[in-house]
Amino acid sequence: MKKKTLLFACLLSTTLFVKAQTADKTIAVGLNILKNEYKGDYGNGIFDFNQPTYAGGGISLSTYISHSFDLGIQASMGSYGYVETTVNEFSGSKFDASLFTHYKLNNGYILKKDAKLSPFISLGIGMATYGTINSATPYPTIITKGIDLIIPLGAGLKYQFTNKFAIQYQYLYNITNADNHDENRGPNFFGTKHSSVSGNDAFGEHLFGVVFSFYTPKEKVKKQKLNTRVSEIDTDGDGVADSMDKCPDTPKGVKVDANGCPLDSDGDGVADYLDKCPDTPAGTKVDANGCPEVKAEVVKVEAVKPEVKVEVVKPEVRTEVATALVLPIKNAQFETGKYNINKSYYVILDRVIKIMNENPGYTLEIKGHTDSKGSDSWNQKLSLYRANAIKQYLENNGISKERLTTKGFGKTMPVADNETAVGRAKNRRVEIKVN
Repeated sequence: MKKKTLLFACLLSTTLFVKAQTADKTIAVGLNILKNEYKGDYGNGIFDFNQPTYAGGGISLSTYISHSFDLGIQASMGSYGYVETTVNEFSGSKFDASLFTHYKLNNGYILKKDAKLSPFISLGIGMATYGTINSATPYPTIITKGIDLIIPLGAGLKYQFTNKFAIQYQYLYNITNADNHDENRGPNFFGTKHSSVSGNDAFGEHLFGVVFSFYTPKEKVKKQKLNTRVSEIDTDGDGVADSMDKCPDTPKGVKVDANGCPLDSDGDGVADYLDKCPDTPAGTKVDANGCPEVKAEVVKVEAVKPEVKVEVVKPEVRTEVATALVLPIKNAQFETGKYNINKSYYVILDRVIKIMNENPGYTLEIKGHTDSKGSDSWNQKLSLYRANAIKQYLENNGISKERLTTKGFGKTMPVADNETAVGRAKNRRVEIKVN
């Protein structure tokens, strides 16, 4: 008994030392009932459910190391034996204790961290001792001197009902370094030959149990002048405690709001650290990069319709083509802050497409402009979006993108007075230059 107590105490002190290094993690206590299985000179009882039930009980203590690993100790005591024939059998008692680690599959890499069903793989090292059962009369007596070194290998399944209570099944196959704890009667007794399973003795354990978890966060205390401030755990290091953090996995260095979520200054649904167009006006539809979507659609036509003019700059363009392109392209306009193409403009663009198809050597330079409302940076982007909307329409209708270039001039080249609504409408325009 003293030997068993000393063995268990040594393993317990080792685990408590580890716990001291991770005092802000979880501690769990497990209570088990178990069924022992024998493998040795008499035969192989591993997963042999025709053998008598050799039952026992056990306890475990574990501590959280990381999302993938737990570390702990477990010990068990119970009956142990095997029936080969009615006269060729033995029974005794067994005590074992081991230091173990669990590799958990609900670690965020294989299964979700919050998965209630948690498979795990177990590996350990420990020792085992044996004894006789008072009611048993084995012949000759079981050898009980000495301690076996054991290596438990196994797997299990844990179901977490709450953060404090779980049930668990585990199977362990224990390799030993000895072959003399099953009465050691040799291969033949009274003319009856054992099955003579070669190698050292081994034993298996089916463990069914309940697990109780206890949370012991180690609060970090910081002294600031005469005041002492206790801060909660902040896993992602964004300055917002886990208990208040609605976005607990924020990448390092990202600015967050009071809820711990990445800032979205322009309110377009794309966080600032991912937003390539951080000044998008409110209500603008954006893509995954936070930039306004470019697409042609029907929009409301204003009373004043600015013209889109075509500028001919090279003498190589035939006179009749230049005349057709230089005609004012009417019914084209853009709403304030918008870049969608008016449907009535399609017929004019179709005329440009026809001319470009008849003259494959021509290229177009598409220039976008805005009125004076809004910031310089936004107007620069908006003018380019307008030019790109025209370019996209021409591409969609068969004009090669290699023949089209776009430029945005923002509000720098007005053609009318920006102080009046009529003037501003004329300035919200696109001009086409044919080469």
